[in-house]
Amino acid sequence: KGDLRLDSEDFMRKGGESGPILDGRKGELCRRLLLPEEHEDHMPPNEREQPSSAEIELIAAWVESGADFSAKVASLDNAALVKSYWNILQAATDPSWLPDEEVDAGDAASITALASAGALVMPVAANSNFLTVDFLNVRGFSQIATPLRKLRDQVVELRSEGKTLPDSVAAAIADLRNLRKLSLANTSFKADAIDLSALPDLVYLNLTGTGVGEEVLADLTELKQLKKLYLFRTNVTADGIALLRERNPDLDVDMGGYDLPVLVTDTLVYRR
Repeated sequence: KGDLRLDSEDFMRKGGESGPILDGRKGELCRRLLLPEEHEDHMPPNEREQPSSAEIELIAAWVESGADFSAKVASLDNAALVKSYWNILQAATDPSWLPDEEVDAGDAASITALASAGALVMPVAANSNFLTVDFLNVRGFSQIATPLRKLRDQVVELRSEGKTLPDSVAAAIADLRNLRKLSLANTSFKADAIDLSALPDLVYLNLTGTGVGEEVLADLTELKQLKKLYLFRTNVTADGIALLRERNPDLDVDMGGYDLPVLVTDTLVYRR
């Protein structure tokens, strides 16, 4: 929305419509990361997974050091600070959400086909063949289903937010055998077109604004690995939520509708 892209050094240095984002801790990147989660300018949005405090401070330390994309940590003036936050992240005990076994590289022609259709296809990490796919800039889905199926082993995260999915693409999503994270927020699709029970390893699922109801409960109760589920603006009932939690006690269900306190700054009137 702000014409900001973070998928290359050039784009990051260019910034978005608000200007450069790497201007120290007070620059837009750090400012938005450090805002309270309920603030409308906070990034990432509160329905997305949030970076840990150590991850945020590591980013801030890198920006404050000059945001050099090629410098070695040891050469930074705040090297000790950067290393301390990095050590915290390395010592984290949470298991990785990625599959244990690496896969072969994805079909290059299929990756190109998805990119040509407007999808953003990126590796989840350096030296990994696992992919994340985002339909953000996809205008038409006629050329999506086939290449997506050919990457069924590689795609571990898929985002289709605010789109209208044809049945062919919905069915192809259900064929992604290693899929771990799926966001369909504000997306229109037929509930019976995506067999969620065919994705038993999902750990994150966002159905915000999809309007799905009790018809998805049978599929959701089969997702034993699911840890985070967003159901704001859906038709799933309280009884359905209780059933999900009974079947999966570790499941965190977010129903949205937060009641936030009114801040003094919410009612200030600024005059020139």
